[in-house]
Amino acid sequence: MASKRNWQDMGEKISILHEFSRKILAQQSLLTLTTNELDILTLIVLENGQLTPNRVSQKLNIKKESVSRTLKKMIENGFVEKKVNKQDERSCYLVITEEAKTILDENYRLILKPYYYIEEKIGTNFDHLINNIEATNQLLNEFNFKEKEK
Repeated sequence: MASKRNWQDMGEKISILHEFSRKILAQQSLLTLTTNELDILTLIVLENGQLTPNRVSQKLNIKKESVSRTLKKMIENGFVEKKVNKQDERSCYLVITEEAKTILDENYRLILKPYYYIEEKIGTNFDHLINNIEATNQLLNEFNFKEKEK
């Protein structure tokens, strides 16, 4: 096993990650959707009309109460509609409206600008960056799971 870095060296690395995160998150202030709204609308699109409120809670790891509040607001704003599940009428699927599709597109154009810029500048290294982040996310899931068991 490799030796552990001292805290000052690791602190520098973490500082670099935090700086990256702050710069990317700066785009969030330009958005017209909240993070939860953006995540939910994205999931609805990706799940092609087969997404239930319960599944939103599971996929995003958000409490059901929070999902319910956000969905209520999104329905009131005309962003989401509920479609009854014909196999189980107690359940419903979430459907994105045309207005919300337009707003989602506008928000993603803003969010993706820095990523497209980075991809343009570093080329195929961008795919390596994303693959490394994905692998790191998996490791963090394992770490968090193990920590909860303690």
